[in-house]
Amino acid sequence: MRDLYIGGPRRAKKGGIMWKLYLFLFFFLIIIGAGLKVSSPLLVEKWLNKQGSGKQGYAYTVREVELALRDGEITLKDVKVFNPTTKVTLLESPSLKLKINIQDILRAEERKMIISGDKLDVFLSQDLTSEIHRITNSSPHHDLYLNLLEGKFSLVSIIEKKPNESRTLVKLHDVNLKMKELSVASVNKKTEFSLVSKIANGGEMNLSGSINEEGQNSWKIEGSLKEFSPNLFNQLAGSHLPFSFNESAINAQIIAHSSDGELKGEIVPEVTKLNLISERPGLEKQVIARALTEELTFSLPFRLKDELTLEYADTYKKLKDYRKYPLSVSFIR
Repeated sequence: MRDLYIGGPRRAKKGGIMWKLYLFLFFFLIIIGAGLKVSSPLLVEKWLNKQGSGKQGYAYTVREVELALRDGEITLKDVKVFNPTTKVTLLESPSLKLKINIQDILRAEERKMIISGDKLDVFLSQDLTSEIHRITNSSPHHDLYLNLLEGKFSLVSIIEKKPNESRTLVKLHDVNLKMKELSVASVNKKTEFSLVSKIANGGEMNLSGSINEEGQNSWKIEGSLKEFSPNLFNQLAGSHLPFSFNESAINAQIIAHSSDGELKGEIVPEVTKLNLISERPGLEKQVIARALTEELTFSLPFRLKDELTLEYADTYKKLKDYRKYPLSVSFIR
């Protein structure tokens, strides 16, 4: 016997199938979204390492990638930039965070990138010099132009690396770098930069520079060192220089220029007097006091290419042989 329903036969629920379809699509999108969230960093990591082979520009490796696309942030773990021929590391950081506005990049408007990290090691070596020369003279298939690149690092260590040894030239804290009109893989004649940082053992460094349009990839750089310990000179030289100062902290001006991959310049301390130190085997250490004038000046020429060299021999000879004023000599036992 068939059941009877008041009001006519029972109607099928038309919305039931659609409700199940919507629910299926909802969970499907969640699964796809979760899968992309997990796999997209891996895909980006593989793509970055493929691009970092050195064939299309700089050679680098990245161990892990974290994405925060809503904030426009990419975190790169264990970043290494290296010479693709010798495999020697040139720059290294345990973690770098890149922040960019994707819409500005795509719309070719104000292209800006911020790179930040707690620690960055820069290795000065012949491998770095040759890699810079390779990039400068290469013709990249793809280039990235930025109106502004900002770098913010808690600690930057400048390390001189030789085949059998290495030494830290200087450690910089709270480093703020700005580069304007920058082409990442080529030379832009309008590029300029500014750098402000604290020196680890006390003091502050300010540098600014721009490309000299008259020369081929030539830079003009000037800046200052403020309230720094004179012992910084010994640290940069890697040995005790034959000079000493009476002040515990001094200021200095920096003027430099680059040519053919070599940076030359001089550091000019703002002092009115100094001491020359003369040491000879079997003799007592001799200290000669010198008062500086407009005629008798003091500066430390330097040269930076594969390594940093303070060229002080001519300056020392000039100060020691000066005979217009009488010597003030003391001996240290």
